[in-house]
Amino acid sequence: MVYQRSGASGKVDDIQAFVEPFPATGAKYLVPLKSAGHPFWSRTGDRLYFNTSANTSMQLDVRTTPTLAFGQPRPLSRASRIEPNPAGIRRNVDALPDGRLLGVTFDASEASEFHAVLNWLPSLTAKLAR
Repeated sequence: MVYQRSGASGKVDDIQAFVEPFPATGAKYLVPLKSAGHPFWSRTGDRLYFNTSANTSMQLDVRTTPTLAFGQPRPLSRASRIEPNPAGIRRNVDALPDGRLLGVTFDASEASEFHAVLNWLPSLTAKLAR
């Protein structure tokens, strides 16, 4: 499990991320990355992704066996996606099963409608079967 905790100042520099085993054992590990907001795991469970500022994202390799170890942080491209500041808004990106990242952006000042499609997989499967 990975989560972020903001300090008392509420500033981006005061955000920390922690990793805990699942199921919980009581152990908590501080992620060695400053401003580690909006953390989430890769689908393979060997990498963490973070927003580190309003303009930058980072990735960090993680080894969980035989002991927890973190790799060196590396920049993560934001090509074709916009991420919110980690001190405020929720993240709007997640990892797809094939490892690619899916980002969703919405600018209410430019859009008069927003369409949410529920239960889209059965509809897509039916269309592809034709």
